[in-house]
Amino acid sequence: MERTLKDAARGLKFDAAISGRAAFLMRALLNAEGAKRISLFVDIFDLLCRDASYTPLTSAKFRLDPTTYMSTAMNGVLDYVGRNVTGELKESELARLNGQSLSAFSRSFRKHTGLTFVQYVNAMRIELACQHLTQDDLNITEICYEIGFNNVSNFNRQFLLLKGMPPSKFRRLYRKGMRLAAA
Repeated sequence: MERTLKDAARGLKFDAAISGRAAFLMRALLNAEGAKRISLFVDIFDLLCRDASYTPLTSAKFRLDPTTYMSTAMNGVLDYVGRNVTGELKESELARLNGQSLSAFSRSFRKHTGLTFVQYVNAMRIELACQHLTQDDLNITEICYEIGFNNVSNFNRQFLLLKGMPPSKFRRLYRKGMRLAAA
């Protein structure tokens, strides 16, 4: 168990048999309540730590260096974007508030996040859409406008790009999975 926990900092890929068993337990965890949730979590943990065959995703020399992503100014920008993701966000305004030219801000943002500003905002909005799709009964158009998109076709296009399926299919598959987990 101790070795698995230590290796987990490098990311782990488990073999197909263990992954399948863990996925089954994780699906059950979605609908479990009370002590059963804790029991299932411990079962998953035990499964992954016991005789599981896995491959670390990084080399043994890999060390997470928080200084590479801990830019205070950019973290302030990301916090602002997170708090205002459903509103109108302008990259030029954030650059000005951050005291940078638009091109310097764009380079810094991409270096910090690995995404362009628009890609980042779209990804955050699509994640928010997924929450709406799984937690309430707003229709797709209502969700589109609720999370900050200005038109449904762009929302559908961005959702498809990031999730590999339209939002209606995402909702349908989620609901089917919940019914299967309950059965």
